[in-house]
Amino acid sequence: MSLAKVEIVGFKSFMNPVTLEFRQGITAIIGPNGCGKSNIVDAIRWVLGEQSAKQLRGVKMENVIFNGTENYKPLGFAEVSITINNEKGIFPVAYSEITISRKVYRSGISEYFINKSPCRLKDIKELFADTGTGSHSYAVIEQDMIDFVLNDTHGERRVMFEEAAGIVKYRMRREEAQRKLKLTENDLVRLEDIIDELKKQVGSLRYQVGKAKRYERVKEKIKNYELILLRKELSALLKERLEAEKELNRVFEFAKSEDFSLGELEEKLNLKRDKLSVLESRYNELQNERYELRNKLQSSDEKIIKLDERRNEAYRRIEKAKQEIENARTRLSDIAGRLEVLTAEIQEVERQIADKQSEIEVDASVLKEKQTTLGELKEQLVALKQTQLDFLHEEMRIKSSLEYYESALSQVDSRLSGLRDDLVYVEGEAKEFKDQIARLEGEIENLSAELKEKENSVEELNQRLSKTIEELSLKTISISDKREELAHEKSKYELVKGMLENLEGYSNGTRLLIQRAGERVRGPLADLIEVDKEYMPAVVASINVILDSVVVNDFSQAREVVRGLYGEEGVSGVRIVLAEGLIDSEVDIQNPPGAVGRLKDFVRINGFDDKLVNRLFGRILLFSNLDEAFNYIENNHNGYDAVTLDGVFVCRDGSVYYGRGQSSELSLIGRRERVQEMEGVVSRLEEELRSLEGEHEKLAAEKLAIENEITSLRDAIENLKVKLSEKIKELQEAEKNYAMKKEKVSILLNSLDEVENSRSELLSKIEETRMSLDMRQSFSEEGELSLLEEKIARLQKERDSIDAQITEKKLALASLRGEYEKKLQARKVITEMKEQFTQLIEQREMEIQQAGSDIEVFTRDLELERENVSGLARLESECKEKIDTIYGEIEEVRKEISDIEAKLKEQKSRRDRIFEQQNEFKVKLASLETRMRELVGRAKDMYGEDFGCYLEGMEIPLTEEELEVTEEMLANEKRKLESLGAVNLAAVEEYREKKERLEFMMSQKEDLEKARDELNQAIRKINRRARKRFLETFEMVKKNFAETFQILFEGGEANLSLGEGTDPLEADIIITAKPKGKRLQDISLLSQGERTLTALALLFALYKTKPSPFCIFDEVDAPLDDANVKRFVKMLERFKEETQFIIITHNKRTMEIAEKLYGITMEERGVSKVVAVDMSEVEDILKSRVKTTPLIDTTISPN
Repeated sequence: MSLAKVEIVGFKSFMNPVTLEFRQGITAIIGPNGCGKSNIVDAIRWVLGEQSAKQLRGVKMENVIFNGTENYKPLGFAEVSITINNEKGIFPVAYSEITISRKVYRSGISEYFINKSPCRLKDIKELFADTGTGSHSYAVIEQDMIDFVLNDTHGERRVMFEEAAGIVKYRMRREEAQRKLKLTENDLVRLEDIIDELKKQVGSLRYQVGKAKRYERVKEKIKNYELILLRKELSALLKERLEAEKELNRVFEFAKSEDFSLGELEEKLNLKRDKLSVLESRYNELQNERYELRNKLQSSDEKIIKLDERRNEAYRRIEKAKQEIENARTRLSDIAGRLEVLTAEIQEVERQIADKQSEIEVDASVLKEKQTTLGELKEQLVALKQTQLDFLHEEMRIKSSLEYYESALSQVDSRLSGLRDDLVYVEGEAKEFKDQIARLEGEIENLSAELKEKENSVEELNQRLSKTIEELSLKTISISDKREELAHEKSKYELVKGMLENLEGYSNGTRLLIQRAGERVRGPLADLIEVDKEYMPAVVASINVILDSVVVNDFSQAREVVRGLYGEEGVSGVRIVLAEGLIDSEVDIQNPPGAVGRLKDFVRINGFDDKLVNRLFGRILLFSNLDEAFNYIENNHNGYDAVTLDGVFVCRDGSVYYGRGQSSELSLIGRRERVQEMEGVVSRLEEELRSLEGEHEKLAAEKLAIENEITSLRDAIENLKVKLSEKIKELQEAEKNYAMKKEKVSILLNSLDEVENSRSELLSKIEETRMSLDMRQSFSEEGELSLLEEKIARLQKERDSIDAQITEKKLALASLRGEYEKKLQARKVITEMKEQFTQLIEQREMEIQQAGSDIEVFTRDLELERENVSGLARLESECKEKIDTIYGEIEEVRKEISDIEAKLKEQKSRRDRIFEQQNEFKVKLASLETRMRELVGRAKDMYGEDFGCYLEGMEIPLTEEELEVTEEMLANEKRKLESLGAVNLAAVEEYREKKERLEFMMSQKEDLEKARDELNQAIRKINRRARKRFLETFEMVKKNFAETFQILFEGGEANLSLGEGTDPLEADIIITAKPKGKRLQDISLLSQGERTLTALALLFALYKTKPSPFCIFDEVDAPLDDANVKRFVKMLERFKEETQFIIITHNKRTMEIAEKLYGITMEERGVSKVVAVDMSEVEDILKSRVKTTPLIDTTISPN
């Protein structure tokens, strides 16, 4: 098993995802202080289940999430994953690789995963238990832990030894068993209280069960008497019903004869009604037919109107089309005229173009002749000037230069003017861009300020939200605790209140006496006693025998109360206390040693003077402990009893009552005050709960408001960012344009300077050239040469004139050709218009033709519809005549029906009188039937007896004994039942339930006691195994510690021992160390380097006993000098075959033995980055002197 890789996202300074891969052997992590090296150790410790934010150098767990920098926003979560090679099967899972992940959000919610499956923290701790790789094992050692191991102020030393011994799981199981044992003990205490109360309730219910059974016997006798009397009444009603049935049959026969004649009339009436129904049906059919005809007529009229309208619309379309055709033909005649004119104009232009071309050709031939002549003259001139060649050559050069300089000056002036105009224009554009930049910079600054303000507001709101969520969580926990507390107090309150109201704990006789005696009884003695809680056990033990007594004023009232109990069955065991009873003479004694005082001094009886208190408690001394109470009774016989504060009563007659452990809440004394007190507590808790719920609702509303505000601000921030991005782009574009314009201005200025310099040079050169030319011309005035030159000049002038004429004619030709093209284009447009109008005429003629066809169709349809209308009108008239005929027949039939109904009415009145007689007998029979059914139903409902045979006409014969049963006998039994008084009929069932519950609780108690014994046995068994393994491991570590100490110190002595007189599992582990050449001393007196070596010797001793799969050292070599570092390095090389080491160090010697180096840097403040160097590859490169592989493994991290 080894650590394969660590993946970190958003943990502390690691903003971006980082992956560190490890191999077997030694890996070193290096880097400057503050760059985030130790954050890697914190990440590994955190993912292994560390729950203390302080151990991770934070205040709360959310501090491990990347909190942002000036350039980066805070992240919302942190996640760390470690992948462990499990090929050796150290972990009890069926995977060769295990990935443990932990994720935390800013809300405080944490998630744990094993191979990407969600799990609990407990699962991770159990997985790493006894493997030597937990969050608090010796696998992760920081510099501060050296002192923790040596000083052992935090118990780190014992945790390491337990991890090495493999008893962490035993310790976890033992702690779990101890928790269960504590819960079992608490359950036993509660069960004993419940069992005591149930025993009292079962005893109270026994008397009620006897009374309930007597009640059932009397009630059964009453039931039998009532059933016999019911049967008697049913027999009498049955006889009366038979006589009424005979009378009803007689009347029924008479009614039959009347029904026959009535049937004939009804049959005749039905025939007439059927006929009327047929006529009315036919009448309705004709009416419907007429209605349909009218609808068809209306529909045809509407069609005629629509067809006429559509025909008129077709006529209008024809008129419109004819008008458009006429307009189009008019336009076509105009277009034809224009086409003729354009064609003539085009022909004229073509003629002019031909004339111009011929003129140009003539001029070109003349020009050619002039050029030929000019060439010949120039040759003569050349021959003439042969002698003056050099002189003329120079003169020509000067003239040429002058022409060139003048032309160049003209160009320079033109260019200079253009450059100045360009410069003014570009400077204006540059100024506009500069103003735009200033404006955009102001807008960006405002947007940035607003954005920063809103981001600060979001940060503040996030802090408020986190605080509110934390407060809300605390309020939720408080509400849950308060509800649990309220439910508990309410349960106690209702229990004690029910006991008070039902007088539970008192005998049946006492309850009956309190309920019936009225003002003669002052109340139960227990209700009248007032005593502080401290003295309650002593009072209860002293008067336990008479605690359920009732108090009356004197003997006369006691006599009346006792006489009232005579005749009450089952009432006994009632004790009565007289307020005015005889008082024993007191013996004046001093308080003996250990006595708190007389018990009467601590008791009050409500509504009575001290006489009753003296009589009940005057001869009882109160002692603080049992021995003093017993000593007093043994050595003194002065008529006083003794009682202890915890409830042990020692009587002067030698008897002892042990009342310790009785629950004060279930005691009879002070119940009313406890109910009032509990009611106050419940009211207070309810008020506190309402207050907490109100605060919770307020916090929830505040949380929702903050979240809404954050959402709104985030939307505003996004909008601002978009605006800011757009403004920045505009600014960048403006700056780019401004820079280009400035550069262009600079170029233009340079060009302007160059051009002005060139102009100055040209002016000076022109002046020099003119002066030289004047000088040359003064020496070259000869006649022949001048004439020849004049002739050449004249010819050149003629040639130029002809050339100019040719140019003008070419321009005129070009103009004519342009005009020619325009006219061609105009002709083309007019031709297209002609085609369009021609098509329009064709379309409109087709539309006229189509409209004509439509008019014919509409006219034909109109004629058809009009014929249809006349036919429908004829049918409607015929239908009306039929309706009038049938209506007359209907009236005739209705008259006949009316006559028959009059006869029926008269005959029905006679029949109704007969029915009245029948109904009278039926009512009487129904009444008898109802009465019998009521009696049968009552017998069924009340007694479960079925007397349905009486309803069928049969009766159950009565025996002679049953015939003797009378109403008076029933009344006597009912009086007996009333004399029993109030009876708890549920007592039998309640007694059974309470008894069963008591038996169940007793069995539960036995089960709990058995479970307690089993848990104690399990704890002892765990302790035995753990103790054995711990001692075996301790001896091995002790031996190894002595060896590793001598190796690291090159001599010396070291020892481990356990504290004496305690369990090895709890004993302190003592370290003694004696470096070479020093006396034996306490390790606190060692130097820092010696302390570090001592701690390392202990750690290597543990590794030798139980090697850890991987070990992480965080700058543990910092206090060591070079010699000690060398020994430390040798020890690492010795153990690296069995243990994978990951070392954070600044020491070069330690780095030298590493097979792989990770460098942690912080190029940007607050953000850590990782680079990796594989030392084996470096060695290969150094050996081969050829750089074949990059030293930096850039695949390790994207940073």
